[in-house]
Parts: sequence; structure tokens; C-alpha cells
Amino acid sequence: MANDRQQIQNIIKKMKENADILVSTIVLETQAKLKEESPVDTGRFRANWLISENEIDDSTVEGETGSYALEITADKNYYITNSVPYAQRLAEGWSQQAPAGWVELIAAGIPARAKQIAEALNRNA
Repeated sequence: MANDRQQIQNIIKKMKENADILVSTIVLETQAKLKEESPVDTGRFRANWLISENEIDDSTVEGETGSYALEITADKNYYITNSVPYAQRLAEGWSQQAPAGWVELIAAGIPARAKQIAEALNRNA
């Protein structure tokens, strides 16, 4: 019976580790995709995609504020924010370099990517 408990504890531990890997990968990949797809003039907007845990980080590299946030939840809430004053306008297609809704398109791809990562983690379990 003790051996069965240990096996169950090992399975639970592995599942938690895989969940941490999954969430970390999704958050970091999403931030990278947002930066990659960001319209660029000076690079300030691209540089200000910040990740925070459990609360929105409305800081910027230069310290100005405004707000546009994309939330990813798991065991904790993770936010990828861009708080330059013109972030909302760029997300709505203000620049010819990125169409309106480009942030939502990236967000829409998250579930499929999470499924791919989860399947890969399960294969390697």
C-alpha cells in the first residue's frame, strides 16, 4: 500500500511539474509572439510587453502609463501588459504594420499551442 501511495505522489509531482512547464512556456511564447508581431517605429512599444504575476504591471521602460493587458490564467494569474500611452490604439490597428485585432489573434492561438505542449509533455512522462 505504501508503494502505491508513493507512485501516486510521484504522478502528482510530475503533473505539477508539467503544469509549471506548460504555463511558463505559454506565457513566455506569448510574450515573444506579441513582441514579434508588434508594429515598430522606435521600438518602445515592442520593448514594453511586460509579464507580471497576480496583478497587472502598468509600468513602462520609460515610466509613462496607459494600459492594454492580455491575461493568461493557470494556478496564478499571469498578465502580459503593454502600458505605453498608445498601446490600445496600436492593438486596435492604428499602425499600418499590424491589423486591428492582432493581439486577439495571438490570444486565440494560445489554447491550441497549450494542447500541443501538454501532449508533448505527456508523451515524455
